[in-house]
Amino acid sequence: MTSYKIKRKNIVNYILVALLIICSGFLSISNNSIFLISTFIISGIYFIYYKRAFHQDFLVIMGTLLILYLIQTLQFQFISLNTIFGVFIRISIAFFVLSVVGKEFIDVYLKLMATIVIVSLIFYIPLNIVPGLDVFLIEHFSLGEFSSSYLDVKHTIGIYTVYQTAELHRNPGPFWEPGAFAGYIIIALIFNLVKTKSFKNKYSILLSVGLFSTLSSTGYIAFGILIMSYIAFINRNIKYKYFALILVVPSFIYFFLSSSFLYDKIEEQIVYAMQTDTRFSENTQRFINVLRDFHDIQGYEFFGRGPNENTRFDIDNNIIIRTNGFTDMLVEYGIFFILLLYMMFYKSFSNLFRSHGIKNSLYVFANLFVITILLQTEIYFDFALLWSTLFFRAVYPTKLLHATT
Repeated sequence: MTSYKIKRKNIVNYILVALLIICSGFLSISNNSIFLISTFIISGIYFIYYKRAFHQDFLVIMGTLLILYLIQTLQFQFISLNTIFGVFIRISIAFFVLSVVGKEFIDVYLKLMATIVIVSLIFYIPLNIVPGLDVFLIEHFSLGEFSSSYLDVKHTIGIYTVYQTAELHRNPGPFWEPGAFAGYIIIALIFNLVKTKSFKNKYSILLSVGLFSTLSSTGYIAFGILIMSYIAFINRNIKYKYFALILVVPSFIYFFLSSSFLYDKIEEQIVYAMQTDTRFSENTQRFINVLRDFHDIQGYEFFGRGPNENTRFDIDNNIIIRTNGFTDMLVEYGIFFILLLYMMFYKSFSNLFRSHGIKNSLYVFANLFVITILLQTEIYFDFALLWSTLFFRAVYPTKLLHATT
């Protein structure tokens, strides 16, 4: 391949991964159907141009969803083709982009997320220093106002989401919520550990700063688990490993139990959820939504209720916001599909890690636990990015890994 073709392919890689990230939660445009369809067409064209092939994992996911939609249609006597096409388009974008970018995917994603973190800090730091800056940005640069039941009103200025608040600003980056930004940063940290096997590099430091600026309790917990799993399963210095675990694990537990930001907040939310009638509360915190989803899934445990709001919700109070990505998927598609997802997650992450010299199965499970933690507060499967992590076997084939071991 000539240098020109290599350079052109690199540009294509960055464009495609940038489009994937943008359509995965940029508040300004991710839900725009024209943008979503355009991203699908562009990624599909490059998928064909570079002669990529459909992988069995992609076909299994799409085929299983098609069967579930047929069952749900018969069960509810209702079908929404727009909703179904939206799901298929997002999954296809995820697969097309990963297939085209190939083994460069984690490196490109890492660099783009690092850039997004830098841009976000340019806004986040002044917003916590300069009084009234949030009002100024909203009045002069707002591209739209977004709000929902019980949630703060937020404005997008394209590359950053601004909350007007008298309290300490959290950093949502360009995404719909700080917790969502934290989750995407965690995924970048996972990729960076796969590449470098170390936290001692510029990307880890920068991404960690970005993570802490989100003030996301879920992000902090996931980060702690990621650090402990790295020490336990990747670091090969035995003396350092045991010393670090003895130091880090108790420190993390102490920080968690003594922090009003973590333990007290979670305990307060659990107590409030247990004492609240979810049928009438407009509160959308994670544990209340778990209880709502528990009501929604009863009678539909195996095949789910589908993603369309006409069949998805059971409680008659018009509270249709769900923020727990795990139980949301459980209600929409049932137990069997969740088991399929986790089986594919395991195989996908196993191939990714083994291709980079990480062969410890316990580290794979630890990362699946991290993903599960992230899903407790955000509906990542409503967007394309997380779907792409299911398909690493298309880039790192199992047969090839066996041949090189």
